[in-house]
Amino acid sequence: MEASSTPHAHASQETLEEYVFGRLTGPALESLETHLLLCSSCRNALSELEDYVQLMKAAALRFEKRKPSLEIPVSLLGVRISRPLVLPLLAMLFAGTLFLLFRPSPPAPPPAAVSLTAFRGVDLSNSAHAASRHPLDLLLDPTGLPTGQPYRVELVTAFGDLKWSGLALPAGEKMAAHVNLNLPAGVYWVRLRSQDGRLQREFGLRLD
Repeated sequence: MEASSTPHAHASQETLEEYVFGRLTGPALESLETHLLLCSSCRNALSELEDYVQLMKAAALRFEKRKPSLEIPVSLLGVRISRPLVLPLLAMLFAGTLFLLFRPSPPAPPPAAVSLTAFRGVDLSNSAHAASRHPLDLLLDPTGLPTGQPYRVELVTAFGDLKWSGLALPAGEKMAAHVNLNLPAGVYWVRLRSQDGRLQREFGLRLD
């Protein structure tokens, strides 16, 4: 078997196991032993593996000596457990692992509908309000703007940092945009731009 380690790469678990059980020979053996001289991490891994193998051998020896007994103690994670309990405990551990890996994700929060009609000004009391940490369904007032042409929506922070950008779609007398972000509380500006990038509307938005 070829070793998966070089002086510049950590030895694999399989290579270390082959070494511990004396099945590594030739150039693979020489390469691993050279690597172990240079790599403290692999030496530690090898030491842990050797300790584990010794424990397993000792447990097997105790098992052979005490075969007539049905209550043979087994060491599991440092805790001595009666043998009839080992399989049920392992099954519970496996089931718990599966639950953690495949448990359903919590449902996403519903989007918050926001109707934007007030322009940005010094007084933010007229700004639209919505819940923070929710996706946003924005409805923008396009009164006075030419119809039949695409518009782009930008959502920026109070300092002008762009957080989201997307197309505005016609929705009756409004323009709609869905922002699939869970933004924190704060003051934001919603900008409506024409296809050539010119700013057409700017709305204040406060997330609470």
